[in-house]
Amino acid sequence: MEAENQELNIATPGVLDKYQSAGKIAQAVMQEVIQKCVSGADVSELCVFGNKRINEEVKKVYNSKKVEKGISFPVTISVNEVVAAYCPVKEESRKLVSGDLVKIDLGVHIDCFPVVLAHSVIVDGKTDHAERLKVASAAWVALQAAVRSLQVGKTNTDVTKVIGEVSALYETSAVEGVLSHEIKQYLIDSNKVIIGQDTVENKVDTFKFEANEIFGLDVVVSANQSEGKTKESEARITVYKRNIDANYDLKSKNGRALLNDVRERFADFAFSLNDFEDQLVM
Repeated sequence: MEAENQELNIATPGVLDKYQSAGKIAQAVMQEVIQKCVSGADVSELCVFGNKRINEEVKKVYNSKKVEKGISFPVTISVNEVVAAYCPVKEESRKLVSGDLVKIDLGVHIDCFPVVLAHSVIVDGKTDHAERLKVASAAWVALQAAVRSLQVGKTNTDVTKVIGEVSALYETSAVEGVLSHEIKQYLIDSNKVIIGQDTVENKVDTFKFEANEIFGLDVVVSANQSEGKTKESEARITVYKRNIDANYDLKSKNGRALLNDVRERFADFAFSLNDFEDQLVM
C-alpha cells in the first residue's frame, strides 16, 4: 500500500494526463491572447480576458469528481523593457502600440498539477526596432537549445551555459536573476532551479536532472550585451503568491475573509489584483 504522503510525478498513473490537459488549455488560451495583442489593446483587459478564459476552460474537464482546477499563474503581459509580471489594474493600465515586444505569461493547473507557459510576440507582427527583433530571435533560439539540454544526467549549469552561449552569438545577454524552477504538484517554484545567467551575486546549487522531473523554462534576454541587469519598476506590484509556510494572525474580519478567498480560489498558486472586485484591498 502506497504511503499517503508519497510525492506524485508523471510516472504516477493519471498524473501525466492532468499535466497534458492543463497544457492544452494553456496553449489554447495563449493563442487567444496572442490574437488580441494588437495596436490599441488594453493590457489590463487582456489579462482579465485570459484569466477568465482559463477559468472557463478548466470547468469543462475532470468533472466526474471534485478536483481543484484553475490558474497556476495569472496572465501577465510585459511590454518592451519590462521583464515580467506586468498585470496592471484598469486604472493603471496602458495600451499596446504597433511594434511593441510583448511577453505573455500564464499558467493552468488540474488537480494542482501546474503548467506554466510564456510566449513573446511583436504587436501587429512588424517593427523597425532592430534590438527588439534581435532579442526576440535570441530568446527563441536560446530556449530551443535549453530544452534540448534538459537530459537525464546533465546539470542545470549545462543549461545556463547554453543560454549564455546562444545569447552571446546574437550579441545579447541573458537577464540576471531570472530563474527556471522545477514544477511539482502544488508548486511552480520548487527548490531546484536553473539560473539564466550565473554571476558572483546570483548563483544556485548545481544538480543533475533526473527522470520524470518537470521544469518551466523561462529564458529572458537583454539587448545589452555586456550585462543583463534589471532595475525596479515604478509600476505597482499586482501579482502575489501566498507564503504557505507562514502563520497568518489577521485581526480584521476583511483580512481573514480575503485570506480564505485566496486559499479557496488559488490553492498555493499565484494570483493578481485583477482577480478581486476591490483591487485596492492589497
